[in-house]
Amino acid sequence: MQPLLISFLVLLAFWLTGCNAGDSNSPRSAREIMPLALGNMWIGRVTNFNAEGIQDSAWADTLMVTNATVVHGELWFYMNTFWLTNDTAHAWFTNRADGLYRCDNGNFSQAYRSEKYPAQSGDNVVTLDSTIDSDGNGVYNGIVVDSTGVMVTVPAGTYSCYVYSGRSYSRDFDDLLSVLEPSNYYSPGTGIIESGYSNLDGTPAGVAGNRMWQLVKAILH
Repeated sequence: MQPLLISFLVLLAFWLTGCNAGDSNSPRSAREIMPLALGNMWIGRVTNFNAEGIQDSAWADTLMVTNATVVHGELWFYMNTFWLTNDTAHAWFTNRADGLYRCDNGNFSQAYRSEKYPAQSGDNVVTLDSTIDSDGNGVYNGIVVDSTGVMVTVPAGTYSCYVYSGRSYSRDFDDLLSVLEPSNYYSPGTGIIESGYSNLDGTPAGVAGNRMWQLVKAILH
């Protein structure tokens, strides 16, 4: 009977460990800014604000890794993404030594780094191609690392976050077209925590029609 008892205890310990794997409050490796595995999901709440900055509606929006493929020896994961409208798109993602990379169109040679990690506050990173010349004219698409340790509270709890803000503009001598982009908040080892037009501490910014995605629960494998 003793070998059977030992086997039972081993199986029980394995089962308990597996049950805790999906708890968003469980300690996880911080080697990746966005942990990627088949079945990983980030259950979120989208809050819509009207032109006066007052919340007028809310709905659920879940991000989930649904597929994976190997390209040139590198594992890529497929998941839906969110925008500031109700439209939903998909993209491929992978973690590399210098951050999270994204491919929007299935042409993996055009992948770009969407979030730098590890990073330092103030880092500037070109995402898509930049054509800025020596006179400052051209098109720029990139991100700025606003902070690497902001405490943000969302329905899932309070997290220490890296904050990334998009920067997109085009300049033709005296004509400057600048696009205001939302900020993304990531907690290493948990992933996306919040996305939207916000102040540095994660509270909603006074932008007409602002929509914010906030984490309710992360289920990670």
